[in-house]
Amino acid sequence: MTVNPDGAEQERAGLTDVSVSAFFYLRVLITEVCNFPCVYCLPNGYAGDPETEFLSVSEIRWLVAGFPALGATKMRPTGGEPSVRTELPAMIAAEANTPGIARVAMTTNGWKLADQIGAQRDASLTHLNVGVDSLDRTSFARLTGNDRLAERGWTALLRHDEDGPGVAYRHPDYLGRFGLIVPYGDPYSDGCNRLTARGKLRLCLFGEGGVELRDLLDEATEPGRLEARILEALPAKARGHSLMLARSGDLRRMADIGG
Repeated sequence: MTVNPDGAEQERAGLTDVSVSAFFYLRVLITEVCNFPCVYCLPNGYAGDPETEFLSVSEIRWLVAGFPALGATKMRPTGGEPSVRTELPAMIAAEANTPGIARVAMTTNGWKLADQIGAQRDASLTHLNVGVDSLDRTSFARLTGNDRLAERGWTALLRHDEDGPGVAYRHPDYLGRFGLIVPYGDPYSDGCNRLTARGKLRLCLFGEGGVELRDLLDEATEPGRLEARILEALPAKARGHSLMLARSGDLRRMADIGG
């Protein structure tokens, strides 16, 4: 096939566009070492060659300098667990001070966060993700191989009936609390009740059908009939759902029954 010069130039420009978008965001592995023997990654702990020399601060500075020209604006030092590198603040600074880099993010298991976050912030870290495999202490210990969840200060609160299908957590150093919807947790179905915009009572988000109440929503309804129908339906409420068996009931759209 014959391609004229103008067409060839357009083709090259198209390839350049693809390359630029591919390097918008670069993860920079600074270590393979991790201090968590997580069952899904390092079940036996890190057992690499102790003589291995990972990239130095100088090498990282030279390395990342070439990527902004290809469109990169964001860097993420990663690992392993990046905080095991004593040079981490200098590495963050090397990336943050690279012309064209607007954001430097990092994901950490948080083991050393309390001691290091000040230096990391001063080095111009802009975004931080703290990976927490579970907020259940037993599950956290099983997954990560350590029992340090309690040291982070977040504790689960006792559930109240009005909490719905969620688990709330609080920290003694902060105001308020936050909650997690845990669809695979034991209490999920207990508080999962909703009334649809069409007047149907759903006793489970992932259940079947529902109980019609709309025919009772007028002044002609005898007192107590609405309450009686609701009470009649409650014994049929399942103790749980079947999501683990890939059965989500007759749920089609969340907009139909409420999130």
